[in-house]
Amino acid sequence: MITPTKRVRATVLAGVLASLAIPATFAVQSAQAAPRRDSYRRRISHNWVRLGSKHVDGRRDSDTIDVDNRGKFRALMFRVTDSPARIRNVVVHFENGSTFKANIQETFAKGERSSVIDLPGDRRNVDRVTFHYSDLRRGDDAEVTLFGER
Repeated sequence: MITPTKRVRATVLAGVLASLAIPATFAVQSAQAAPRRDSYRRRISHNWVRLGSKHVDGRRDSDTIDVDNRGKFRALMFRVTDSPARIRNVVVHFENGSTFKANIQETFAKGERSSVIDLPGDRRNVDRVTFHYSDLRRGDDAEVTLFGER
């Protein structure tokens, strides 16, 4: 037989447990729904070094940037200057002979940077990066500069 005292205790206990569980549920849901906090500004402000550059003239449709700055990198990023350009089909060649194909098809205005390309694994030694491009304004050659994040 359930006495009124047991009923009150059960109700109070249920209320206490619910008050503890609801904030925890919202915390889990908000953590899952929250966007990744690697803001663009923060990602480009730390540990980025210039790896090399190429002038893309529109006469060829692909080019290779040989990495000038050796070391291990976790991510790459392009910057396009002097003229707008479209970059696609990026292939990263590592020093150990393996490759990574980044699914990138971006159009850049003059002076614009790409999104960050995260490399597989922890940090990798990059030998060169091959990419296809289109120079969007005939006459002015775009310069494509590659940056790496240590």
